Amino acid sequence: MQNVGKLLFVLLLCTLSRATFAQNYFYIGEQRYKATPSRSFSFPGKNEFLIDYDGSTPFINVSIAKRSNGGYLVLSLYCTFRFNQFSGNVFLYLSDGSVIKCYDRNMGDYVNNKIIGVYLLSPAEIERLKRHRIESIRFSVKHRFEVQSQSYIATGSANTTEDVRMLFGN
Repeated sequence: MQNVGKLLFVLLLCTLSRATFAQNYFYIGEQRYKATPSRSFSFPGKNEFLIDYDGSTPFINVSIAKRSNGGYLVLSLYCTFRFNQFSGNVFLYLSDGSVIKCYDRNMGDYVNNKIIGVYLLSPAEIERLKRHRIESIRFSVKHRFEVQSQSYIATGSANTTEDVRMLFGN
């Protein structure tokens, strides 16, 4: 019986340390926001500007950040050409078959060879993300000096619902 108590105590410490030290943050200027872990979604197709470090199939990193009234969808993509940027609206396809449309508000950056796009999520959309996992994401990338953009659909199997619940509470 004493060993069971010790085991439970060790499990409790491991859980608390994970909750305490596994904090992710996203910054906009000097403002810091708690965020979910970054999850990778891969997409097919070779593009000379969107090839990952090792030349394999590219992937997009997805995170949700918490703000006072809803959240941010944060996308980042390795890109060898600094004049590329996310362009247009982003569509999140959820596990229940519904879609969340994130409007392009021209919020983004280029840091460490990655283009970054930031999109607002309403409280109602956060509630949907708590119940339904993101299965795929449709996004577009364009060169800043060109009119045309290239669209992609990235898929992933990460349990995004659990990430969102941990960040925003049930």
